[in-house]
Amino acid sequence: MGVLMDITTFLRLIVPDTGIKFAARIRPRVGKKDATILYPVGDHDDLKDKLLELDASYPTENVYYAMASYKEAQFKTVKTKDGKDFEFATGRTQENAKHLQATWFDMDVGKLDEDGNVREDCYTTQREAAAALANYCEKTGVPTPLVITSGYGLHCYWPFTDHIEVAEWKALVKLQRAAWQHLGMKVDAACDQDYARVLRAPGTHNKKPGKEPKLVRVLKEQAAILPAMELKRILSGYVGRNNLTIQTKDDTPEWAKGTGNLGGLTEMEFPDSYAAIAVNHCQQMQDFQATGGSSEPVWWANIGLFKHFKDGSTYAHQWGAKHDDYSEEETDQKLEQWGAGPTTCEKFKALNPSMCDGCKKTCKSPVQLGLDETVVAPNLKEIAEEAAAVSESAVLAAAVDSGFSDDGLPLGWPERYGYDKAHNQVTVKVKDAEGVWQQVPIANCLFYPVEQSVGKTVLTFSKCTCGFAGRFGSLSCQPSTPLTRGV
Repeated sequence: MGVLMDITTFLRLIVPDTGIKFAARIRPRVGKKDATILYPVGDHDDLKDKLLELDASYPTENVYYAMASYKEAQFKTVKTKDGKDFEFATGRTQENAKHLQATWFDMDVGKLDEDGNVREDCYTTQREAAAALANYCEKTGVPTPLVITSGYGLHCYWPFTDHIEVAEWKALVKLQRAAWQHLGMKVDAACDQDYARVLRAPGTHNKKPGKEPKLVRVLKEQAAILPAMELKRILSGYVGRNNLTIQTKDDTPEWAKGTGNLGGLTEMEFPDSYAAIAVNHCQQMQDFQATGGSSEPVWWANIGLFKHFKDGSTYAHQWGAKHDDYSEEETDQKLEQWGAGPTTCEKFKALNPSMCDGCKKTCKSPVQLGLDETVVAPNLKEIAEEAAAVSESAVLAAAVDSGFSDDGLPLGWPERYGYDKAHNQVTVKVKDAEGVWQQVPIANCLFYPVEQSVGKTVLTFSKCTCGFAGRFGSLSCQPSTPLTRGV
């Protein structure tokens, strides 16, 4: 038996507190499509009151709520048959949607085909649907959702700690769809990516002709509430591990599509980079400094770049304010929402090609041009000699006693080295021929050099202390690509 969670608590978990909210009732019409009648309200309490009022007042009509919040309540006026004006509410559209605060599944149960058999896209029982849901959570790593019985099927919600905008939500639910389809789940594909959708709220009733109304209630109310980006990270991991294809057909503007950021960089730890330094080496940034963004796509690309500068927020505002459409609030909001790696040179060139004319830099993103120029490039020979002065037993003892630091590296990890967790690679920071800082992979395991071997032209580490699953040991190794002396 499920519990009747307080309807206001439920609505606050799922519906953003921004904008307009909608209650809806569906009025059946003989020989015509059912009519959806909307009731715009201003807050969660009003939404709760309207839902319960409609549920009680219309014993044969089903009542729903919209999961998104909306920018405005809209109204239309038509003439009735007797010539009178009739005004009604509209606005529950994707174009008018403002924010979302959850993703969801609608899992149908027991629906029959023309031959009286359970349809292939439905589960036979709620127990079967719940088992499929449990398997989905286990395999993907997403938390157990808030589960509602709609009277017949199951509605499953993954609420966020805060609302997000439509574009971010759409990217998230594409990952979610790829995951549930890969696991063969029977989820209503007309629902999971529809951000103007309506569903039933607990405390209302599912009313079917000729049957007793069934109470909509909570089956499982102890759901983990995560930041949207954390849920995206979990689903991205599952999609990546299984090499799944993400749906790409959508209404995203052409300028916002494509591989416009270095997604892998979000998993790596780089030295601080500064817009005040990078602007001296990048014509794209100089253009933004002068104009505040020559177009909306160029402005958005710069937001994705400034997100990754130590002083990015300061200059996103200072330089962005030179554009007539500058908004302090919108700039802060977009900086906060950017969840990918820094915008690439390739993306800037596609959006604003003239600003890349004559550029001789070899960097992949302008963010690499802003590293603190006072940092000295590493001398691998000196580092190896320092390591050789430390006995192997001392290194092992320190590793066993101290373990790993908070960033996942052994305590005592040498400066200028990094660890790419996404690819399990040790990296070292060096300048390339153009003087651009690069994080260069040098090994495919987490190691600390304790012996070195010097030849006439190459320097190799012949013995290392390595960490595997938290345990340390020594091994001999020979890099597949020798490290040139003096790099």
